[in-house]
Amino acid sequence: MPKFKQIFLKALAIVVIFTLGFSLFPIPKSVAAGQFSTGYDIVFDFGDDGVARVTHNVTLTNLTKDYFASEYCITTGSDKVSDVSGNDALGSLRITTTADSTCPQVAGSTVLIAKLNQQAVGQNKSVKFTISYSVAGLARKNGSIWEVSVPQIVTNENLTSYKLTINIPKSYGTLGKMTPTADQVSDGAKVSYIFTKNPNSAGVFATFGDYQVYQFTLKYRYKNKNLYSAKATIALPPDTAYQAMNYTSIEPKAVKSYTDSSGNYLADYIVKGNSSLEITAKGFAKITDNDKLFQNPQTYDSTQLTKFTKNDKYIDSQNAQIQKKAKELAGPKEIYDYVATTLKYDYSRLQSDSLGRRGSLNAINQPDKSICTDFSDLFVALARAKGIPSRGLVGYAYTDNTTLRPTKIEGLVDTTILHAWPEYYDKASGQWVQVDPTWSSTTGGIDYFTKLDTNHFVFAINGESSEDPLPAGAYKTSAKQNDDVSVEFAKVSSTVKPEVTLTLNKSKVISGFPQTAKLTVENKTGQAIFDSTLVLKSGEKTLGVLSDSSVELGTILPLEKREVQIKLRSSSLLDNKNVGLETKLLGKAGGAPYEKQINNQIKVKPFFSFEPQQIALLIVLLLVAVSFLYPYYYRFRHK
Repeated sequence: MPKFKQIFLKALAIVVIFTLGFSLFPIPKSVAAGQFSTGYDIVFDFGDDGVARVTHNVTLTNLTKDYFASEYCITTGSDKVSDVSGNDALGSLRITTTADSTCPQVAGSTVLIAKLNQQAVGQNKSVKFTISYSVAGLARKNGSIWEVSVPQIVTNENLTSYKLTINIPKSYGTLGKMTPTADQVSDGAKVSYIFTKNPNSAGVFATFGDYQVYQFTLKYRYKNKNLYSAKATIALPPDTAYQAMNYTSIEPKAVKSYTDSSGNYLADYIVKGNSSLEITAKGFAKITDNDKLFQNPQTYDSTQLTKFTKNDKYIDSQNAQIQKKAKELAGPKEIYDYVATTLKYDYSRLQSDSLGRRGSLNAINQPDKSICTDFSDLFVALARAKGIPSRGLVGYAYTDNTTLRPTKIEGLVDTTILHAWPEYYDKASGQWVQVDPTWSSTTGGIDYFTKLDTNHFVFAINGESSEDPLPAGAYKTSAKQNDDVSVEFAKVSSTVKPEVTLTLNKSKVISGFPQTAKLTVENKTGQAIFDSTLVLKSGEKTLGVLSDSSVELGTILPLEKREVQIKLRSSSLLDNKNVGLETKLLGKAGGAPYEKQINNQIKVKPFFSFEPQQIALLIVLLLVAVSFLYPYYYRFRHK
């Protein structure tokens, strides 16, 4: 029988926990690397309280004749580990949490060292054992969304088999985003997501829940130092395919509300000379990362999309260096990967406005000094250089760890409250697709390309212009004002049924006379009505609509009032009756069809009735007759 060397080596299995609140940990080199192979069957079983029961089923195989392992080490990366246990074929394992040179302590982590009862003595001999523990913090509920982060399992030994199962309670809600995608899904008491390949360096990240709801208060301030009145225009957070707005109030009311070519919601105000104006917008924003989008508020044809492929300030898409790099990249995913891996976030810029907004060319030439505007500008420039419509977004981004997910923009606006990220137009789906190369870079590779998340709340879309409109948070009259952006998870429901009033100002028509009526369309609620159309129909041929019987209104903005001119005329000079006029508004609100109808009774009076219109007409006709006959009368009298 060969004599084995009594050398006790610890086969290290380093578990790197990478959650929203944890940092990356270095992986120490195992002294036994290459001397053992490992098979993993790991289960993360989450409870309704967010605590996960983690079970490592390990098969350790000796690849040598002269060595064997007496201990096994796991570094959890979390200090919230409890209820540790283990066993093998001979009984319970003794597990300690005291670090040593081969299994060192890492800040914020818990070390688990299991003393093996069995040793795999001899080449190709195996032992099987189980280590279990509970860990908190891997699943957290933020507002209406559960976020789950599961670590990648990293080993320095040869990996012979791998299986990861993540069990999610149904109370978490429907799956929103999961990266990478599970190889199998099993629906039982819990939903099980099964991975048979080792996930990427970021592990598995998933969100559950239909949507996130934010409650916000935004303040816009404007000071007119001139003697004369001036127009002030503000940008309100718009609806997008991923974002549904519901305003509870916008005070004071705007003089005019409208959308621009990028889909921004703009509102005009008049500010008197030598005076100030403060506008406060309150409401709810519903954000989704599900495949079922809220709506597509605005569509674009090929001519309109060219606006989002041009060179602009900060977007150097025609620069030779940008053009050369763009030719090397196949499409949006390659551009995203290049930007996320090439630019490096400069955390020192979080403390001061040291460089301002640098633009895409400076970003590619000085990649180590980048913040989110640099990542966004470079993505947009490279995409446009390839003819891919792209544009920048600015808004609020929820983060509970500014190291992993920092927020900071510089330039015309200098604030750590706001964040910038880009989007590109996918012609196959006809949708704008939001991505975030900044957070992909700072989190070490979490996928913010396939799906974004529910943490990004758009304030403004910089499409035709890389600078305008300015987002909420940029309308200040004093540097000391820090109450202009307040966003938090909603504590109450934001479900409000849309309500539009239709008011016709005319109830009487004179036979034979084309007359203009004014229809007032007022959106009483804070939801926009999309793809809206007015359809007018008379119950009888007595009354006709001279203007189009179908009027396209497009998007009716939250709390907007609009007037539509309608021309009516009776079919005969002698009509004298009441005729019904049906007015119907058709559109979409909150992703669902919306319809509003009113029925007006129009009194059609005959031509000879003594109404002001007839009297005025008779006077005009009399004057015309007199002016026409007077020359004949004059010549007759003077013959």
